[in-house]
Amino acid sequence: MPSINVHPRSSDSKAAPEDIDNLIGLSGTLGLLLLAGSFLGFMNRQNFVLRWLLVAALLVAVNNALLLRCYGILPRLLGGDWNWQGKLLALGAILVISALPAFGWGRSGLTFVQYRGSLKTVFPVLLLYCLFLLGLGPVRA
Repeated sequence: MPSINVHPRSSDSKAAPEDIDNLIGLSGTLGLLLLAGSFLGFMNRQNFVLRWLLVAALLVAVNNALLLRCYGILPRLLGGDWNWQGKLLALGAILVISALPAFGWGRSGLTFVQYRGSLKTVFPVLLLYCLFLLGLGPVRA
């Protein structure tokens, strides 16, 4: 009787089912982004640049791929249930892309200069966000 290998990254399997699900989900997200972006852009043609909508779709795809370790192609170097490796890869990509001349740190919203008194309004939101994330806990399939 042949053995059944259920490991998602065995040498016999090309792609794990969850990778296919993630690609289908990404396709849906990109489709909705392009559809809604095109609709809103054509309603305001003076300020619409199709190239930037396509760049936004590409950035969503890159972020998704890095969050998922390129759909399992990259080896898992950091263990745990929270996928810190994917999060660090995506964060690194965001920082690198934000530093590119086409975007720039300031134009991307990354700045160390804050308005006086603005930090007081940030802390309650930050506290609620952290409490929400702590309440989620690790997700187990």
